[in-house]
Amino acid sequence: PEIQELFRRHVFVGWINSQLSAIQYQTRLYVVNMCGVSKHLFYQLVFRKFGEFSPIECAEPVAIDELIDMALDVASVGFSVAQFGDRVAVGKYMGDQLNGQRELLAEHFRICI
Repeated sequence: PEIQELFRRHVFVGWINSQLSAIQYQTRLYVVNMCGVSKHLFYQLVFRKFGEFSPIECAEPVAIDELIDMALDVASVGFSVAQFGDRVAVGKYMGDQLNGQRELLAEHFRICI
């Protein structure tokens, strides 16, 4: 059967373990990896709804260079001078990259720089 038809008209039989479940479609029984199916389903949903996100608007413009500087301070980002070099140069490079992608950011993510 076509995969959409199978998921549209199946009957849930039960869980086999924490990841696998059994579903029935017509006269056949299928074992489904629910983690894998969920991952692919949500991936498809994100792409389908990608352009429909509402924009987030700031009351005042935010300075990109200040945001980058703050991001480099966050420990989980993992920035180190030993690994990446001069902090100011890295910040400038990141700002230039964002500015260079203005149109893409505006069109796909509704981020206006």
